[in-house]
Amino acid sequence: MHFRKVRGLDILYDDRDERPGVKFKDADLIGVPYRVIIGRKLLPEGKVEFKIRGQKDAEILTLTELDAKLKELFAK
Repeated sequence: MHFRKVRGLDILYDDRDERPGVKFKDADLIGVPYRVIIGRKLLPEGKVEFKIRGQKDAEILTLTELDAKLKELFAK
């Protein structure tokens, strides 16, 4: 795992050799509020999966939509 500060945001990049479910559970345990999943299936289409902690469903967003969504969330 790597922690970085990017554009004023704390970023956790989980590159461990673990199943996704293990990574998601760990992210919930440490209280990660937003999850962006960059994967082999969606990235070639320029899309990512975005989930807000505590919400049931994730959204599939383009990179432009993700940028707008994060700006909206952090403007509050």
